[in-house]
Amino acid sequence: MWDKNKILSQKDDVAKIVCQYIPMFQACKLEKKSLAIYAKLLQDLPLENITMAFEILVTQTKFFPTVAEVREVAERLIWDIPFRAKYMG
Repeated sequence: MWDKNKILSQKDDVAKIVCQYIPMFQACKLEKKSLAIYAKLLQDLPLENITMAFEILVTQTKFFPTVAEVREVAERLIWDIPFRAKYMG
């Protein structure tokens, strides 16, 4: 059985991570609705990986990363050991 409070908490944590990186992209105008979608679609990933994915993408993209871009990097940090070691030590 899933814990509704844990899922809500995870969404809140993901939303906080996403919000930290919005100011780094001047053209980003992420609305509350969009932020909720980011949180929903990323909530199954480890928070550490989401944070690191944003840190990597900030240095590689000119525009605010899409959910797909964040997922791609966050998931790669799970299965690609050399990639993970490069960025997470």
